[in-house]
Amino acid sequence: MIHSALTHALTYACRGNRIRGGTAVPHSCADEVLGMSESDSVRAYFREYVEDVVNSGYWDEPFVLAFLGETIEYELGPEGETEFLALARQLLRKRRAKEARWAGPTENDALDQAFRALRERGILALQNAGETVEQGWKRAEEEAGLLGGSVRGVAFFAHEDVRRAVRGGELQLSAGALGASNDSEASLRVRQEVRDCLADHGLEARASGLPGGPIRLEPFPWRKRRWTHMVRDGSGRFVVRPNDAPFRFAPVLQALAGETGFPREAVVGALEAYMTERVREHHGAWRELDARYDPQQDRVDVYQVVFVVEHPGEPATARNQRTLAELERLGLEVAVGDELVFQIFYRLEDARSAGEQDRDYGPLLRLRTFGFSMPAPTDEMLRAGILARLRSAPKVEGP
Repeated sequence: MIHSALTHALTYACRGNRIRGGTAVPHSCADEVLGMSESDSVRAYFREYVEDVVNSGYWDEPFVLAFLGETIEYELGPEGETEFLALARQLLRKRRAKEARWAGPTENDALDQAFRALRERGILALQNAGETVEQGWKRAEEEAGLLGGSVRGVAFFAHEDVRRAVRGGELQLSAGALGASNDSEASLRVRQEVRDCLADHGLEARASGLPGGPIRLEPFPWRKRRWTHMVRDGSGRFVVRPNDAPFRFAPVLQALAGETGFPREAVVGALEAYMTERVREHHGAWRELDARYDPQQDRVDVYQVVFVVEHPGEPATARNQRTLAELERLGLEVAVGDELVFQIFYRLEDARSAGEQDRDYGPLLRLRTFGFSMPAPTDEMLRAGILARLRSAPKVEGP
């Protein structure tokens, strides 16, 4: 079920507190202050939540509608689902029109770049990680464990932090060193490094003033992209590209095979390696992946490989292993030593297949692709990525 995160928030709102403008208000006085019945108050909460989810910019549009529809139907029934999905669609249209006017880099673009830089430095940086900070810590620690020794610290903000920022409040980030207390010297160094990295990207952050407290970013216009993304062109300028631009490989493959002297098989192999790396960056660097280019469809299919074992091995290998007992409980007829492959649906146009895969095998793969599509690279980016992987390959001499 995909409604669990909102159910958690709704439980908080309806069983003790009301959330209004980023402030928790005791339940007993919320209805009195707002002059609402219990039913009206719950509906007002859902309206606010729908607005926040749409304006947050996270998740592809198909997932936003599926998530809200399932959750609201579960809580308010079919009539509530119809009402609030109509509201969501209206808000999505307005938000998309606004995003179309974001011609230059936004503060959220800078935040994306800063988090990418942190990951390159060994600090696992996550956005919108869990509904609450507590859930965010759990997710960050789980993912850091999968990545192994390459991670020395984590930094993240949760959905409750996003909601505050979307409504004009400060953005609070949690950060610390792995295996150390929040107020340890190691965690203090990680938080200072995070603040420095944010500043390098034009985002001024300050400490909370409390030992182990969050990093605070002053309020800024929240402009997280959902339908577009920023890339640099050949001259170093930022340009906006639509997320639904089609993946196309054949023109670049044909040009490189003719220009470089490498056989087509080598160029295709470099393409497959490039796309494998892109999917790892998007869905987890620890995954064992295999890629195959389909020339008839001009498509690269990427698969996650799962190894069937009796007992899991060392952590570095166990992350891509599943036990025979675990797989048999899922009704899979397998044997120890088998290798299972599951396609990763990374394109926006494959949203339906991604949702079905998540439903059937998401927990097994520790993967969610529905709502997290990957934009296509430009021809320029694709060309550079393939060439970088061809440099160490032997060049075939002409006759």
